[in-house]
Amino acid sequence: MNIAIFRTDRLGDMILTLPMCTVLRAEYPDAHITIIARKENSVLLSRCSDAFNTVIFEEDFEKWDIWTIAGILRKKKITMVYFPRPRFEEICASWIARVPLRIGSAYRWYSIFLNYKVPDHRREAKFHELDYNIRLIEYYTHKKYPKQSLISPIVHEEERKNIRSQLSSIAQKEITKFIIIHPGSRGSSVDWSIDNFGLLAQELERLTDYTIVITGTAPEQEKCLIVQSYCNKAINLCGQFSLQEIMALLKETSLVIANSTGILHLATALHTPVIGLYPNDPSVSAHRWGPYSQNSKVIKPLPEKVNGGWNDDMSLITVESVVQLVKNMLE
Repeated sequence: MNIAIFRTDRLGDMILTLPMCTVLRAEYPDAHITIIARKENSVLLSRCSDAFNTVIFEEDFEKWDIWTIAGILRKKKITMVYFPRPRFEEICASWIARVPLRIGSAYRWYSIFLNYKVPDHRREAKFHELDYNIRLIEYYTHKKYPKQSLISPIVHEEERKNIRSQLSSIAQKEITKFIIIHPGSRGSSVDWSIDNFGLLAQELERLTDYTIVITGTAPEQEKCLIVQSYCNKAINLCGQFSLQEIMALLKETSLVIANSTGILHLATALHTPVIGLYPNDPSVSAHRWGPYSQNSKVIKPLPEKVNGGWNDDMSLITVESVVQLVKNMLE
């Protein structure tokens, strides 16, 4: 059997999809499992390669047309394909390629091209995103699988040593323990304000003996500079490290604090303690997108509802409440 999983979106989504490989490998020990993904996830997948057999990347995935995708599925002789995030081009291509088993959401107009339509409305957030992904497999096999764990990317000891050395070189002193603040996100949720992240960094520097490290992608440089303006002793690594180096950094840190974003899920997969800041709307809430770990905490605006609607006013999360949560986790 040749199985394919399409996950052509971002880092966090891929991290929450990879446990499907664990279940599929147990269910079909002799199967060949192929991940079809964006090029930007290549580093992550190269560090999780024991979970599957093959990865197919595309530099500019949005330019892949239906016929290109169908040709790949035919060439790989795919017999079962899963669509955790349904896209028309991908699902239609699987039909054109005559993949025998096509499994995905029942609630898209192009679900007519699937022959196993899973009746889950993900926006209702009755389950976590990772659990929704596993439910795709359960729907076909009619089995209930144990709760899964995230697949942890491999980080080599030498990489961890190099990161500590680089941090100490930047700070011009030995860094023994540090907290990562990651203020940016891709805008898929509702974020805590940049100024609040800055005030948080300021307070943590004043109240603890942990070095504050600010991380972000190159386009988030302005946000990171604002946070740094509140906390001059903080180390600003925004846009300076590769994803491979970021993984080593996340493995070494004592705590990561972030909005709902891929770095939070990556830290969780690496068994690093995290604090996530989330709104209450079920479709973007921690119940669906929160860190998938017992070694994590989530903070959200209270009360959960206002005037009969979900309360997504992130300004109601006070700096003081996050500071207290940090202190509790570091004790």
